[in-house]
Amino acid sequence: MTEGLQRGSGVYAFAKRGLFWLNTLGIAGLGGCTLLALLARASWIFDIFTSFIPLYFLAAAASLLIAAFCRSRLWSAAALFLLVYHGWLLSPYVAYSEAAAAPKGTVRVMLANLYAANNDIASLLAEIDRQQPDVLCLQEVTLRWGRLLTLLRSRYPYEKVAARDGTQGIALLSRWPLKDVVVTTMGGSPSEAIRAKVELPGGTISVMTMHAYPPMGPSLSAARNLQLDHAAEIAREADTPFVLIGDLNVAPWSPYYEDFVADSGLQCARPERGILPTWPVGRVFPAMVPIDHALCSPDVRFEAVRRGNYIGSDHLPLVVELAVSPSRG
Repeated sequence: MTEGLQRGSGVYAFAKRGLFWLNTLGIAGLGGCTLLALLARASWIFDIFTSFIPLYFLAAAASLLIAAFCRSRLWSAAALFLLVYHGWLLSPYVAYSEAAAAPKGTVRVMLANLYAANNDIASLLAEIDRQQPDVLCLQEVTLRWGRLLTLLRSRYPYEKVAARDGTQGIALLSRWPLKDVVVTTMGGSPSEAIRAKVELPGGTISVMTMHAYPPMGPSLSAARNLQLDHAAEIAREADTPFVLIGDLNVAPWSPYYEDFVADSGLQCARPERGILPTWPVGRVFPAMVPIDHALCSPDVRFEAVRRGNYIGSDHLPLVVELAVSPSRG
């Protein structure tokens, strides 16, 4: 019996020792990811590490618990530092209170990246029925999706659809009349955006939707940054209340996103409303990264921001409620 106890104790000590070393490697790896994220301007590869701050926070919390269990003061301190640092990065996005219902008179805009390989039109229609948006911005609109969108014309009689093979098709649909509709290339690349003035019952608002390139390589990353620069220029020159909504393929913690917000003068929808990650998502795993964004000029106010339900895409929809001030000029 004594031998059995000693054997059990030996197995426990061995397992605990193994857990300690695995956790040590995990904390060291987490520290490396954090350092690379801080060097995001040095390489497109490092910029990708800025996308996973929420995961780093959760990993630091788990590592702290394991280090405390293993009674390692050094690695507990290291994990605590990483937890506090990533918690500080996330703190602007904490939802301090429950989201209130948007007041009457707001404009509801829904963004949905359809995913070019997705064929689930029924889920999209069901989500549109559920959300009842006034303006619908769609991305990755293939030629097939372009044909399917004719099903929405009775509900959204005003539209601009620029369907394309691949992932660069885009569409803007509205219950309210559109004027000055422009399909423009962004940042000198073939990728397009749609801009239009939406004539609401109480005034006019400019809506722009774009799908930036994913930063998967030096050339695509540079092209995305040029697209963001171009979008900031358009926002500065807008002569009506302005809203930009789209898959910008950049996380809020990227320095290039921070540059874009500062240069454009736009306000972000997410602060104090939650991180609201929208990608990548499937039926059995949750979204992790917030790369779908809504931003507005100071004369527009976000009354509510939320994610939609799964529509068969690798993105969740993003839905915003807007209160609009009278048009400028």
